Amino acid sequence: MPACRWCCTPTSPSAAPPPNSVPPTAASDSPPDGGLTWTLPRAVGAARARQIILTDRVLSADDALNWGILSEIVADEDVETVARANAETIAAGPRSADSGTKRLLAVSSENSLIEQLTIEGRSISERSGLPEGIEGVDAFVGKRAPDFGKTR
Repeated sequence: MPACRWCCTPTSPSAAPPPNSVPPTAASDSPPDGGLTWTLPRAVGAARARQIILTDRVLSADDALNWGILSEIVADEDVETVARANAETIAAGPRSADSGTKRLLAVSSENSLIEQLTIEGRSISERSGLPEGIEGVDAFVGKRAPDFGKTR
């Protein structure tokens, strides 16, 4: 089986993974590295992370998709095109809101629902007066697609 490095990132990965992927752990007599013990439980839950890591569970691409490790599976020849399209979509979006969203997602597991709602409200309030926030509201009210590029 080809070796593969497991990596879970804060963004939604698209990939053309090998048919079966296994984390490089018990088979190499080495504990996980690269933050796998921090990121994997957040992606799939603690029980599944333990099962994957401690048993060297082989995951199919479909399992990885269904368990939230991947956001989509694409054909090998389409990986670059899909990655570029996703990057362009993100780049055209509201940078301030996206940055705030990443921070909110990063702290969500540490907060109660009430705490998270409070932080979300504060984040929305902080951004509502910024050019991107104004453009977003104007576009919503005007029933048109926002043009965040013009606010940069």
